[in-house]
Amino acid sequence: MGKLLEVMGMVGWELGDSKFSRYFRRSICTIDAMDSKRQPNLKFLHSEGALNRVKLDVFRRLSTPDLKASLTRGQKGSLKVRADGTVLDGHHRLSVLVERGENIDRLPREIMEKEP
Repeated sequence: MGKLLEVMGMVGWELGDSKFSRYFRRSICTIDAMDSKRQPNLKFLHSEGALNRVKLDVFRRLSTPDLKASLTRGQKGSLKVRADGTVLDGHHRLSVLVERGENIDRLPREIMEKEP
């Protein structure tokens, strides 16, 4: 069986070195098909004190569903993380969701590979 590939919110099967996988190699998150539910818990790159209070206040005005929708894969401002779960984009919105008691560790995310 091949590997399940998730690219910018689209899911497909990789059965070898396809044109699809070569083109999206940098933005591909390869997920073992038998273990697709597991993903590392999120880790904040920045401390709470480093977050911008004005941005936090703006995001606190949004509903929880709107905050979650703003983090959806494949759009500008989506939740971007490293393979180990370190958050690269979405800190302020995630912080507000944590304040509200939401489980952020199971949110869909885009895996960003480190540039060499």
